[in-house]
Amino acid sequence: MHQRAQLTMSLHHHKGDEWYDTSSSSSSEGGQSPAKKCKSADHEDSIVTLAKPRSEEEARLLPYMPALFGTDLPPCGLEPQVAYETLNARLRESWLKHRGRRSAVDICEDEKEALKKQDSQWPPFSLKGSNKERKPWRREMVFKFELQWIVYFVHEARKHTPELMTESEIMDRKKYSSVPKGLKIYIHKQYLLKMWDVWNEKKRAKVPALPEDLVNEGMSDQEDKPQNQDIEKLKADTEGKDRASDLSESSDISIIHRPSFEGSADDAHLWSQSNHD
Repeated sequence: MHQRAQLTMSLHHHKGDEWYDTSSSSSSEGGQSPAKKCKSADHEDSIVTLAKPRSEEEARLLPYMPALFGTDLPPCGLEPQVAYETLNARLRESWLKHRGRRSAVDICEDEKEALKKQDSQWPPFSLKGSNKERKPWRREMVFKFELQWIVYFVHEARKHTPELMTESEIMDRKKYSSVPKGLKIYIHKQYLLKMWDVWNEKKRAKVPALPEDLVNEGMSDQEDKPQNQDIEKLKADTEGKDRASDLSESSDISIIHRPSFEGSADDAHLWSQSNHD
């Protein structure tokens, strides 16, 4: 009964969330901007997942993607390259899912927080045993480099935001090495440093601002579809809990919840008390 009450409270909470308050956009003065509504979705703890853009929509968005998320690989060793490529792919996917409505700083900060949680639970090289793997799987050294690369991405994303930088800071940036300090890669050969300089110039290139029509395009679909699907899922879960609770009250069957590696809340097993006392 206690679990059913918690789930019901969770359902009421999400209905009051800004994403689910569909009446506020039409009844309130001006409503919420698409960018604000988009921020409440596709987080690690969010029940709303944004759909990937269709291929034609993605083609229209790509010219406006921040150069920071470009696919050019850094001139370094294999493991830091793999870490950069996989991390950058997640950042690109997040930007595309949000249709460019979230800033590069916010996207990088979200990924940094997700990696921070993984690092606090299972630091690099702490996962041992055949049944323990990172999800998504990657080598521990690659994961370690991801933790270092995300610091670079957050730092560079802030530099891409004009209001976060002064002219003197832009000039001072030229005084520092082109190789991110966090990677702890030390280069003394001039031709390699030149390759890093060229790579950094590409990452810091300016791109045109996202047009207003792309900002607003398809926003109603993105608001409605995840909302309806996830509310129905919550209702179905609630009804399932109600039925399980009725069974436990009317018979000698108890509900045993087994922790799931994926964190599923409905991984319940009916177990007969008469046979397993």
